[in-house]
Amino acid sequence: MRLFSHYNEKYKFMEGFLRCFMRIIGIICEYNPLHNGHVTHFTQAKARVRADYVICVMSTCFTQRGEVAAVDPFTRARWALEMGADLVLALPTHFSLAPAPLFAQGGVQALHATGLVTHLAFGSESGDVGLLWSIARCLEHETPAFRRALMDALSRGCGYPAARLEALRHLLPDQVDMDRALAAFASPNDMLAIEYLRANVRYRAGLTPVAVRRTHMHNDARTSEEFASATALRTALFEGAQGDWHRHVPAYVARDLDALVAAGDAPVDNTFFETFMMGQLRRMRVDEFTALPDMETGLDYAFVQAARSESNLYDTLMAVKSKRYTFTRLQRMAWYAALGVTDKARRQVAARGPAYLRVLGARKDAKELLSLLAHNARLPVIVRSRDVPMQMDPVFAAQLQLDVYAHDLYALSAQSPEAKKARRWYTEPLITR
Repeated sequence: MRLFSHYNEKYKFMEGFLRCFMRIIGIICEYNPLHNGHVTHFTQAKARVRADYVICVMSTCFTQRGEVAAVDPFTRARWALEMGADLVLALPTHFSLAPAPLFAQGGVQALHATGLVTHLAFGSESGDVGLLWSIARCLEHETPAFRRALMDALSRGCGYPAARLEALRHLLPDQVDMDRALAAFASPNDMLAIEYLRANVRYRAGLTPVAVRRTHMHNDARTSEEFASATALRTALFEGAQGDWHRHVPAYVARDLDALVAAGDAPVDNTFFETFMMGQLRRMRVDEFTALPDMETGLDYAFVQAARSESNLYDTLMAVKSKRYTFTRLQRMAWYAALGVTDKARRQVAARGPAYLRVLGARKDAKELLSLLAHNARLPVIVRSRDVPMQMDPVFAAQLQLDVYAHDLYALSAQSPEAKKARRWYTEPLITR
């Protein structure tokens, strides 16, 4: 026993010693699908930091846009490993299907909870960490002038993103270049980066930010250029484009997508679940809509009327859409309704943060990283079903229940019997490469 105790203490000492010198990058991602731009971002971030390992926290069945993922999470996790990631963790559904602040919170908290990650890498239109920090700090310390300007813009019918953009003029210090700041604030990747930095400060994660300047992404997969956006690639897949998109993705992604499309297991979108979602929306009372996350007075009645008068999901959302309510926000709300997510439940989850670290995949040559994770994680680590604790608090149970249900529901979109099976969240073996 003494020898074992001595070995254990020695191992912990060596582990702590090694961690002082390790550089481990965290990346919050969707890879829906993974494309050449993602590979460039990954390669540049790893080279710049000279990282020992890279850990990805990835959305699984639902994405921030309020859509189901075009490709199943297990395939996308394997792509991340093929690209060079050493470990892939699942971002819980409560956070992946959420506005940018909550999406960023979940990703940053998960990375911090590993007890290992030292750097946070993200794509950025500006590539200027100093500028992004200035905006993030301002938003974390809102002044009365900012709040007044925000409420005034909202009262004039501006959408929330546009209202915040207008209010920001009242908040930034004089030394910040206003034009560049406003351009960053209006750019999707910079805006998400700002939310990452805010979460990094708010939850004292201490991650060193690494902004990789984003290469221009074309919105048409038929372009002869190297980079096409994930949106363009999904569009090409849904339209049945024959090979036009292959040049924009790594060979292993093209191979898997061809096989999944041939089997009828991809691409997946909200239209597959439209009947289910419309049924859920039509059965709901006004008070049930009122209880949804991000709901506002009047919008609940509009949802009820639209669901009962329109014949499909798109027309229902368009009937409710306005300058104040973006289509993406309404898509998320429709899924909250379909999945039974309430504002109360989401607030509880947000206050707690991710309840566990679900490991989807790991590289075979990164076994040391799994061992380090087991010893240093601040949350329970779930690799296999037996790792799920027998007793759990209500918030833990709520996150687990939603994640399992999301996977079970998503599985119904598959055509192959094996992919259609339920409880894959529990039964899918660790993906390795």
